[in-house]
Amino acid sequence: MVAALHGARLLVPVVALLGEAETGPDGLRREKTSDMAVPTIQAPDGRRALPAFTSTASLARWRPDARP
Repeated sequence: MVAALHGARLLVPVVALLGEAETGPDGLRREKTSDMAVPTIQAPDGRRALPAFTSTASLARWRPDARP
């Protein structure tokens, strides 16, 4: 597999996580802080893996809210 990926450009997804929120004077909830996280995939046996994609289209199909 390493040979097949030689020279390829891989994109690793990043997602935003809400840290703190507050309610504004208009009664609407607003994001106060946020953090970035790298999602992982877990196999049934407990092993974890970092997903990587070769295009933004394939990344968006996997998880539309993720960004490269």
